[in-house]
Amino acid sequence: MIEQFLGTGVGDEIDLDAVLAYGQDAAHRCCIFEGGLQPRLLDGDHFYYSAGIGKKSADPFLRFLVDVYCPSGPPNVREGLFLATWAIEHVIRTAPAGVAGPIRVATLERSPEGEFSTKELRDIEILEHLKIVEKACGVLRDWTGQILSDVEFEGVPPPPNIDDD
Repeated sequence: MIEQFLGTGVGDEIDLDAVLAYGQDAAHRCCIFEGGLQPRLLDGDHFYYSAGIGKKSADPFLRFLVDVYCPSGPPNVREGLFLATWAIEHVIRTAPAGVAGPIRVATLERSPEGEFSTKELRDIEILEHLKIVEKACGVLRDWTGQILSDVEFEGVPPPPNIDDD
């Protein structure tokens, strides 16, 4: 890979990320090549990754999502698609520049015959996940508002209502 990259004539400095998803032994695998193309295999303890200009926004948000939604290990595919869509939507809203929609998400799937292929989610599927994100945010706001109104802070005034401007 490095020889091919250097053969392009861009110089000796290699500072790029590449993601390789593949099937091996009837299982899904993902290997990340970072910086100088050093490989890092994702596993059950290290199962998410962000790259590109939105990485600084994505990494802490992904950590938050994983801490909340994945306390016992990697999510299933449906949960992973939801979390990935939420993280991408977050980066589009918060990255200073260079990240824009539309959101694109793809999966690596195995057929009953054992063959692997990729499948890109349709726009309607992305929209379904974004609606779930919207609902999750609403539930969290409602729950937090209820908790904060029930808690008494000694000598500390309650925080202002988010809806009061």
